[in-house]
Amino acid sequence: MVLFSQVVLVILTLLVPFVMTVSYTYIKDNGWRPVVFGILEMISTLVLVRLILPLIFIQSDWFVSLINNEALFNLVYSIVFALILTLLNWVAFRFHLQNNFLSSKAVVFGFEQGFAYEALFVGFIGLSSLLSSASADIDPAQIGGLWYALGEAVCILVLFAGMGAQFGQAMEKKKYIQLGACALEVFLLLYIGSCWYTLWKLPRWILMTFMIVAAILTAWWLKGRVDWSMLYKSEANEPQEDPEYLKELEEYEKERQARRAAKAKGEASASSQTSSSSSTPTGTASSNSGDSDSTANPAD
Repeated sequence: MVLFSQVVLVILTLLVPFVMTVSYTYIKDNGWRPVVFGILEMISTLVLVRLILPLIFIQSDWFVSLINNEALFNLVYSIVFALILTLLNWVAFRFHLQNNFLSSKAVVFGFEQGFAYEALFVGFIGLSSLLSSASADIDPAQIGGLWYALGEAVCILVLFAGMGAQFGQAMEKKKYIQLGACALEVFLLLYIGSCWYTLWKLPRWILMTFMIVAAILTAWWLKGRVDWSMLYKSEANEPQEDPEYLKELEEYEKERQARRAAKAKGEASASSQTSSSSSTPTGTASSNSGDSDSTANPAD
């Protein structure tokens, strides 16, 4: 049973996401962009927060005190992680993923971030345990922990996919307040997960229940906001949804309509002037004839 649990863990946390990623990059012409940048942003954030920043401040007394205070360290770690990840995501969407943007690409971007995170902390650890010579000596009582880890990894994939879609829509519609909401969601996911059963000593199954409910709600939210038919379809007939192009097209259409309206108004004004000028000589002639008649009467 332990071996079966390890095999299922590795398949669902490493093999299945990897196959989905490879097939996406093979089918989509530019599918490597959201995949590469999603994985790169997550790994860069982890390296910065867990390696580079600690090396910089390791000699500082305040940093040593921070490490010794687990509650405060989890809080600061989660805040810094969420801010750095949000900043790197903004850079990726602003300069690399904006052209030919589709909502499905944002979902893939977030999915790959979740894949990178859960693979490092769940998938590769499970694979190492499976390939270890001590795998047969694992206590069967730890099977529950394997299934908890599996459930958390799958939920992380769904939650990060939803956050990626939310981030992409915020960048597309320039609603930057939603970027703060994305950062808050990352912070809550990390902070609650790091404190739940190590610091707060709460039952792990309750956290698992919350994560499953959140993943289901996220999947339901994604259902009506993503064109899933574009996910694994060739880009040869894929509609282009560049926001800048659509904005320029809309401004051009408004300008053309304004020119048409001005031209029609000018033609109407010219027509009224022509009709008034043509009626003026007739009236003058009539008055002149009347004057000649009145002048002729005294002669009679």
